[in-house]
Amino acid sequence: MNPLLVLLFLLWSGFALAAPAALPDELAEEAGMLGSILSDGRAVFYPESASYLPLSSLSGPGYSNGVAVLMTLEGWGGGATNNQYLAL
Repeated sequence: MNPLLVLLFLLWSGFALAAPAALPDELAEEAGMLGSILSDGRAVFYPESASYLPLSSLSGPGYSNGVAVLMTLEGWGGGATNNQYLAL
């Protein structure tokens, strides 16, 4: 079985089972910057629709753990569409 599919399933199930929590200010700022990079100039990132899960397995130099953020950008091309992104 593809390990990437297993990881995506585990992250999806974690988001599905976790109680949504507001992004901490620092994380909301980082997600907002990522949203600006991903935007087509019209799409907008809404921090209140984002959720996150701490991931202690993503520790590395300079940080003790990582997070997975499920974020939504709405308004692509000036329309009423929205896309969700999973950022690690």
